[in-house]
Amino acid sequence: MPPRRSRPDRHGAEGAVYRRLVKFVISRDYGICHVCLHPGANSADHHPHPVTERPDLARDPSNMRAIHGYPVACPACSAAAVARGGKPVYCNEVKSAMSLERARRILETRTGLSLGKAEGQARGERDWDDF
Repeated sequence: MPPRRSRPDRHGAEGAVYRRLVKFVISRDYGICHVCLHPGANSADHHPHPVTERPDLARDPSNMRAIHGYPVACPACSAAAVARGGKPVYCNEVKSAMSLERARRILETRTGLSLGKAEGQARGERDWDDF
């Protein structure tokens, strides 16, 4: 039997325990993506402390927020981006290691939608950054 290939260190971000943690974070946040504020989030993002800065918080649900990730793109942002001649939008891909404000500015440019906090709060939505 060939030796097992070593995987890069993912800081514990794999396996059944991590999948259950992601499901918990999505349900806790009601499936609302913390980047674009649209429903249908299917993944979790380490925010406000990325794993590269705080690997000890990799499995801490208080450091995770719901987000749209691969393979399910954000339906609202993707429709707007495709209508402008772009490609589907995965909020997790757009945010990567950037700040939340920078990711929202990029999404606004790509989609033409207004994703600011004031708009979401005017609709009675919760400010997800105040956890």
